[in-house]
Formats: sequence, C-alpha cells, structure tokens
Amino acid sequence: MCSIFLVYTILAIFARGNFMDEKTIQAAETILKQGHRVELIPVKDGIKVIRVRREEVKK
Repeated sequence: MCSIFLVYTILAIFARGNFMDEKTIQAAETILKQGHRVELIPVKDGIKVIRVRREEVKK
C-alpha cells in the first residue's frame, strides 16, 4: 500500500533514538487502513499519533 509506505517514511524522518516502537507504527497503520489521515507529532517522550478525519459540512 502506498499510504503505509508513506507512514514508514515519515516515521523514519521523525524517529530519533528508540522513540518509535511497534505499537506506535501499528496505531498509524490501523488509522490509515480505515481511510483516515495520520498526523505524527514529535514530543518529548516519542511520537504522538493523531487521527485526522474530514467530513463534508452539510448546508
């Protein structure tokens, strides 16, 4: 999948030291498989995974 490759690329960019673990990677993959976007934010203790949902606003 193209989107999972993108996650691994972004994780490689943000990963410093041993911050990335299998649980974080799995969380990002699960969100992408559901069709949502993922935001990865580097924080003091590692990387925070944020699910970004987009919905159409009804008029």
